[in-house]
Amino acid sequence: MSLDEIYNDPDLYDAEFSSRLDDIVFYCEVLQERSGSILEIGCGSGRLTIPIAQLDKDITGLDLVPRMIEQARLSAEKAGLEIPFLVGDCRSFDLNKRFDTIICAANTAQHLLTDAEIEKMLTCTLAHADPESALYLEVFNPNPTRLTSSDWHHKKSFTLDDKKIEVWCKSSYMSCTQVLDFSYSYRSSGEEFHKKEISIRCFPQAHLSELIESSGWIVEDCYGDYGLSVFRQDSPLQIFRCRSAW
Repeated sequence: MSLDEIYNDPDLYDAEFSSRLDDIVFYCEVLQERSGSILEIGCGSGRLTIPIAQLDKDITGLDLVPRMIEQARLSAEKAGLEIPFLVGDCRSFDLNKRFDTIICAANTAQHLLTDAEIEKMLTCTLAHADPESALYLEVFNPNPTRLTSSDWHHKKSFTLDDKKIEVWCKSSYMSCTQVLDFSYSYRSSGEEFHKKEISIRCFPQAHLSELIESSGWIVEDCYGDYGLSVFRQDSPLQIFRCRSAW
């Protein structure tokens, strides 16, 4: 499925992730300490962008999916904020502007399934950076226990329009491509009303670090969680803090 098909229901997306707050807290705290302009790659419906803008930060959101950008603009308007939300491909965008901080959060980079694609994104972000700019790149850490194939199982539940939504999931992993394929079924009262299939790249930390540095960024830190713990092999996340190599 294309990203347009995967993220074709912004209301469903917002409801599904409405309880996810730990990354919002993390990026707000990190960015509170930085000055200057911010670019969020893969901003979606503005789940992170809007809380950051509410800190009186100059932030721009970029996403490939027009419907998500429309949702982000509506949400920003309701919040009384003016945020540039732009439709664009993270591998080939040109905003004619440089940013002091660039963030690529919430596993956005894992939609890029090949080394060539991630290198294009990293090169493009570097072209929008100044010599002192920072890049925060976040992916989940491919713990071997997660890199397995599974049959249908209940993953989580949430509420949308006073209806309980159950999310069921199955997965398969191809070690030769490092790609994890998910099938999701969204059900209400036992009836499926929505489904999607997502493929994500699972990056070993050392390999992703090499890709980042070969693209012109310097890795200064890699955290293993939102508490800024030093990355370990069993960490749940890889959060790279990088600076421009200019």
